[in-house]
This record gives sequence, structure tokens and C-alpha cells, in this order.
Amino acid sequence: MKIEIPQYAWNVIDALNASGYDAYVVGGCVRDSVLGVSAKDWDIATSAKPDEVKKLFKRTADTGLRHGTVTVLSDGGLDRNAVEVTTFRCDGKYSDHRRPDSVAFTEKLENDLARRDFTVNAIAYHPAEGYIDPFNGMADIKSRVIRGVGNPAARFREDALRMMRAVRFSATLGFDIEKSVVEAIIENASLISRVSVERARDEIVKTLMSKNAMKIKLFSKYGLLKRIDERADAYARENSLFEGLSKSPCSARLPLLLMNMQSAEIKETLKRFKADNKTIKDVTALAPLIRETLEAEPYAVKVYLNELGHDYLRRLLTLQRIAGNTDKATLKDIKNIMNGVLRRGECFSLNGLALNGEDIKKLGVTDGKAIGETLRRLLDMAMRNPEINRRETLAEIALDVRRVI
Repeated sequence: MKIEIPQYAWNVIDALNASGYDAYVVGGCVRDSVLGVSAKDWDIATSAKPDEVKKLFKRTADTGLRHGTVTVLSDGGLDRNAVEVTTFRCDGKYSDHRRPDSVAFTEKLENDLARRDFTVNAIAYHPAEGYIDPFNGMADIKSRVIRGVGNPAARFREDALRMMRAVRFSATLGFDIEKSVVEAIIENASLISRVSVERARDEIVKTLMSKNAMKIKLFSKYGLLKRIDERADAYARENSLFEGLSKSPCSARLPLLLMNMQSAEIKETLKRFKADNKTIKDVTALAPLIRETLEAEPYAVKVYLNELGHDYLRRLLTLQRIAGNTDKATLKDIKNIMNGVLRRGECFSLNGLALNGEDIKKLGVTDGKAIGETLRRLLDMAMRNPEINRRETLAEIALDVRRVI
């Protein structure tokens, strides 16, 4: 099977070859091409040293010189077509269980492939030579299995993030994880504490957003998640919706995953994983409500609209349909009621009330708390009886309300 290498990447290989250096596309781009998936990044491994690579190309960036990596930028200025070019290397000791203390450049491609994590990522390709596959990665792609290069336990002790990558690749590729790899993950799970929260979060999110999102449960099953966040692990083990995650919209998956937590716990957990503010706001607002049973009654729907807004309420209805805590007929009725309220412009918030605070002041109510309470009561009445939401009518009612507060 021939791989179609994009022109911008081939130009780099061709220039290296013309100068007497070996160069191959390698890793994920080869794996994805074999699977018929469009590769996002095209990485090149070469016998050229970093300074030699830099001399060959007009525009480069020193993105990882310590590990032999130079990024070659497109002459046309399209940096999305940047190519990482890394010198063949052997890695030294991994003292921190994340990155090698040192690297040694080598002339042999096979030595470079031997340092990689999984066989499916340890394949190189050149149009003139075909596939260079010393660890039978092509066979593992065909068998759809994640297998370690050499001893998987040794690979994980070098870089603990590889344990999470095994689960993520299993989910994104739809592959099984080979038995010795699973055993090595369980054996070395405690090392995951060496991985930054941000990198762990990224692997979890990529798994959650994959076509096999239910495999996120493997982070708990293999003992990884409890070393990162014990509370998240405990709740994840209680979640009964894992199997349905893959069929859910991507935007629904994180709220579903955290639905068993209270709002404060969700917020704390997401902050620990350094989620962005919008994600924290959205998930904290929606996830706890997935457990609630909703009512298809006009006033109740207006309360939901008041508390959530129509965008969040629509999302909640989707989440509820997946979770099954409210029957589908009721959810359909709620949606119809909501659409009717919005279409008719019925009041469900203070912004929609025909009277405001300044109007209340003109009626002789000057105390701030009294104004607020008057508006709250008027809103409640208008939500129950839409026909009274007129300025004159509400003013008359406000006078009566003023006498009792």
C-alpha cells in the first residue's frame, strides 16, 4: 500500500535525500494512513543532525533541539504545514519517568523506532523503500491491537504518560489493548503521579471525545484515575452511562460523566484538572440537573428557563433524554412548552417583566430589599398568568404587594 505524502512534507524529505541524508515519514501519520484516516501531522525522522537540518531550510524553529527536533516551516508562510524533523536517536535514562535525561544521535532508523511506545507508532515509510517495520506494527494494525515496543513495563517506567496514551489510542483507534500491556499499566499505575494534570486531562478528554468514549472507564479499571483524583475515580466507578457515552453528542459527554457529583465537587474537580472557565460554568450548571425529574407544566418550564436560559435548557433536555431520568414523552412536552413560551414572548425573567425597579420606586417603594421582593413577586405572578404582564396591571398589583411586605 502506497502512502500519499503531502507535497509540503515530501519537499522536506526530498531536500534531505538530495543532500545525502536518510529521511522517512514516521509514527502516527504512517499509522493513520494505513488505516485510511487523514493524518493531522506529518513527522519526519532523519539521519541529519539538527544543525544540518537548519542549514538546508530557509525557515526553521528550534522546537526541541535538546531531543533532536527542528520544525521546518513552509516557504509560503503557511505554518499549518510545518513539519517536525527529528534526528534518529536513542534515549538515555528517564529519571523523572517522563523525559529522557539525555539523547544520543544514531545513524540507524531501527534504533530510533526501538525507543517508541507502541508497535503501531513504530513504523516508518519512504516511497522508494516502502514500510520499515521491525516490530510488526503493520500486523498489529491489521489485528487492531495496541502492543508495546519491547517490554511494555520498561516503556511505561520511561514515560508514565504512555499508560494513558494506551487507553486513548484504544479508544480513538478502536483497538484492543494487548494483555501484557494491560498488566504493565496496572503494575506501574502509581507512576502516573509523575504526569502533569494538564497532560492527564488532555488524554482523558481525547478519550472522552472519541468514537469509543466508553473506554474512559479503563482509566479507573487500570488504577490510573484514582492516582490523579480519587473523588473523580469514585464517581466514575458509580456512573452507569459509560456504554451510552459513545452515542452521545460530544458536548454532552463531560456533564454525563460527572452527573453524580454535587455542583461544588464538579467545580473543584474541573479546577483541579485546570479546565477553562466556560467548561467549568457549563458543566457545573448542567451536570447535577441530569439526576432531577423534570415537569412538563408551563410554570415549571418557565422556572427552568429563568434559572438556566433557553440554551442550557435545550442542552439539559438532551442530557436528560440520554440519562433517562425523565421519560421521553415528558421531555418532548417540555420542549414544546418552552418553544411556545419563547414564540409568544411570555415572561420568565425580570428582563421580560413589563415593570422594572425604577417603576417600583415611582410607586413609593424606596427600600432596595422591598423593591427586589416586589419584583420577585410580580415575576412569579406573571409567570403563572402571562396576561397580567402589562405595565398598568403590574403597577396596580405592586401597590397591593407594597402593603404586605
